[in-house]
Amino acid sequence: MAMPISIIPYKCKYCNRTYKLKPNYDKHYLLCDTLNKYNNKGTLNKSNNNDDLPSFRDMFTLILELTAKNSQLEQKVEELSKWAESKKKKLNVIDWLNEKYTKNIKYTEWLAGIIITRKHLEAVFNSDMVIGCSEIIKSLLNFQGTDDNKGTPNAETQPIKAFDQKDNILFIYNDDNKWEILSPQMFANLMNSLSKNILTEFIKWQTENKHRMREDDFSYKYARNVQKIMGGNLTQEQIHMRVKKEIYNYLKMNLRNVVEYEFSF
Repeated sequence: MAMPISIIPYKCKYCNRTYKLKPNYDKHYLLCDTLNKYNNKGTLNKSNNNDDLPSFRDMFTLILELTAKNSQLEQKVEELSKWAESKKKKLNVIDWLNEKYTKNIKYTEWLAGIIITRKHLEAVFNSDMVIGCSEIIKSLLNFQGTDDNKGTPNAETQPIKAFDQKDNILFIYNDDNKWEILSPQMFANLMNSLSKNILTEFIKWQTENKHRMREDDFSYKYARNVQKIMGGNLTQEQIHMRVKKEIYNYLKMNLRNVVEYEFSF
C-alpha cells in the first residue's frame, strides 16, 4: 500500500509561518522580507543597502497584498462594530428597577415610620442641620445598620435608590409597588417631616434641661443649638439641596457595573 505523500509546507524564515501553497508563501515572504529590512523608524536597517530594495514589480505586488490585508481588517472591524451594536440594548432604569427590586419597603411607609431619637438630635447639635439630617436619613435607611450608624445599606429593601448615570436624582418605591423619581416637592415633604420631628425632640430636650437655663455654659450651648436647629445662615432651599446631594452620593451605584446595558432615563 502506497504511503501518502506529505506536503512540505513553505516556512518563512522571519516569522516561521508556514504555507502549503507557494503563491501564498511568496506574497507573505515579500511582505515579511521588506518589513525586516526596515527598523521601527521606517528607515533602512544598516545591515541592508539599496540593492536589497524590492523591484518595481515586487513593490506593486506588495502594495496589492497590503491593500488586500487592509480591506480584510476593515471588514472585520465593521463586522465587530455591527455585532457590538446588536448586543447593546437600551433599558429604561425604572423598568429595570421594577423588574429587579419588587419587595422593597414602600417609601410612604418608611416615611411614616421615621422616629427621631435623642441620638438623632445630638447629631444635629454636633454638626449642623445639613450634616445632621443627612446622617439621620442614612441611619434610617440602614435597616441592618450598627449602633454607630455605620452599617451597610440593605439594597434589597431600601425604598430609595440612586445611580451614577443620573446625577442627583433619587428613585423611590411607591404605594403601587412601582418605582418613580422622587419629585422636589416629595423631598421637601421628607425634609419638613424630619424638621418637625427634630423640633419635637428638641422641645423634649429643652424641657428636661429648663432648670439649667441660668447656667452660663448651658445658656451658650442652648443658644448655639437653637441656631443649628433653625438652619444657621442657610435658607430652607439650601438645606434641602445639600441634604439631597449627600443622600444621593451615599446611595448612588454605577449601573454599568451591575448589567451590560445602555440605560435610558
